[in-house]
Amino acid sequence: MKRTVFFVWLLSVSLLSTGLAITPQELIQKNRQALSSNQESLFNLSTIRMVGQIEKYGLQGNVGIFVALPERFSMVHEFSLFSEKWVARDKEAEILDMTGWRRAAARGDLFHLRALQFILGLQYLNPDMAPPTDIREADGEVSATLLTTEGVPIRVVYDAAKFLLRSFAFTGADGLGVVMRIESYRQWDGGQLPGRLREESLNPATYTFTQCEVNRGVDGSFFNIPLSPADSNLPDRGSVRLPVQRYFGLPLIKCWIGNSPALTFLIDTALPFSIIDRSIASQLGFTPQGRRTAATRYPLGDMAFLRLPAVLLREVEYRNKLFLAANMIPASTNIQLPVHGILGADFFHQNVVNLDMATETFRISSARGFSPEQQWARVPLLTSGGTLAMIATLNGVETAMELATSYSESVGFSASSELARGLIRRQGPSAAGFSVGLGFGLPETIVPLGSLSLGGLSVGNPLAHLIEFSEDFPSGRRQAGWLGSGLLRRFSVHLDIPGQMAYLEPTAALRETDTFNAAGLYPVKSGGKLVVQRVVAGLPAANAGIEPGDVITQLMGYPGEQILFDRVYGFLNVPPGQSIALQIQKGDGTVLDLQLRNESAF
Repeated sequence: MKRTVFFVWLLSVSLLSTGLAITPQELIQKNRQALSSNQESLFNLSTIRMVGQIEKYGLQGNVGIFVALPERFSMVHEFSLFSEKWVARDKEAEILDMTGWRRAAARGDLFHLRALQFILGLQYLNPDMAPPTDIREADGEVSATLLTTEGVPIRVVYDAAKFLLRSFAFTGADGLGVVMRIESYRQWDGGQLPGRLREESLNPATYTFTQCEVNRGVDGSFFNIPLSPADSNLPDRGSVRLPVQRYFGLPLIKCWIGNSPALTFLIDTALPFSIIDRSIASQLGFTPQGRRTAATRYPLGDMAFLRLPAVLLREVEYRNKLFLAANMIPASTNIQLPVHGILGADFFHQNVVNLDMATETFRISSARGFSPEQQWARVPLLTSGGTLAMIATLNGVETAMELATSYSESVGFSASSELARGLIRRQGPSAAGFSVGLGFGLPETIVPLGSLSLGGLSVGNPLAHLIEFSEDFPSGRRQAGWLGSGLLRRFSVHLDIPGQMAYLEPTAALRETDTFNAAGLYPVKSGGKLVVQRVVAGLPAANAGIEPGDVITQLMGYPGEQILFDRVYGFLNVPPGQSIALQIQKGDGTVLDLQLRNESAF
């Protein structure tokens, strides 16, 4: 008897400690009863059609949700400048993003889509679904975790009185959290369906549904995404070879917009959209609309939408392309980047592109005009969230790495990511520094990566840069690392974007040893002078007495005022045991001739 009483007491304490006051079966049943008094109608659902208005990106448009149970789901956003569409058909999932890029849903996109399908398509009413877990009750709410059939976790919150869903939360396509709050329900065909939804995310939105039909059929076209028409004058089997300029190791290309003079654009294959500087757009007579925030790794702030009727890359004309207008100055000031915009991965979504940093060329080919060589290494190309990424093998473990040609280093991670924390836990040699490239001046820790291979090709002695992003950089919370220009220059890189395959042709730089700024000296150009902006405590520059504000009058024999700025960091990155010769002028006029020796262990 005592044992029984003790067991009951222990069980009650356990239930109280977890906040569990309702069983999974009771929770499911109460929710079903709240949705409809006619339980048979819930189990006989075949189609749902919900349409209404959406406010998002500072724009107003139309929204539609279409469901054909058990496996077909579609959500459409239509604005005057662009449309977005998510489609799930059985195990397949596709996306038409705002730039017109039709692509298969990869991991991040797929999780986002499956979460919407599971809740808004009412798939969670399926009697065969996995029971809810981690049920907690507090403050008039009951929360639980539901799993889709593909294992996507969704945190749901019910009203403890009515047992209707109040909200559901999941990880979005950008790797950041999304919360959808159901602000009101409406009675539709004998059941309760959301009347108004509020999305809390990087780009918040409000959905107001004004029409709904249940079990009245859905046009099958809503579950298809048609092929996009050709958006350039590139011949069906044609290709064109264009020159690129390297600045800080970053690829720059010349563009013309309409009858504009030549403009310089950065190529960044980790950016899922293309950018034009706001002032340039204004000078060309364009008026951006709306507002979008994105999790980029460099400061762009709020952006607005516009369509450019014609963008020329020499003889190749791209038509009617969606761009985002942003203030490029904060992102480029510190490295004096002479850039008017960025061509993201979306710009070339119908093409095969070849970036060869060694020969400073960029080739654009039609998908049918491209034929890979047998000896090239092949690596699957991922397009999660519109970002191009490849599968790399890091220390024997396969992981997706974004192709960030806007960063100068070879390999980068957010310092808060699990991979970065794992590298730190190895407790090997490390050095402090600051990031270089478009995301200039962020604190970082540099560590030897170990082994890295792409498509079976081993890369010699890569260094990993673990960057500490501030709260102003939402992408700093993302787990994916990236391969920067410092690594991609080791290959002639062919990106078959429609075919989702990358081909790597090794160059002479494949086995080169990675170097970094072991002097701990970070200057910028200011008033024509080369001025020290940052030094790293404990490294040679700081130990020699160099301070922020000092002027570099000579570097490796070159006058500081005359040296090309992007060459500065090439001089500062020397292998272990080598030295940098420079002359420093202090604030009081004192001149110091110094030799800064790389004493690092790597």
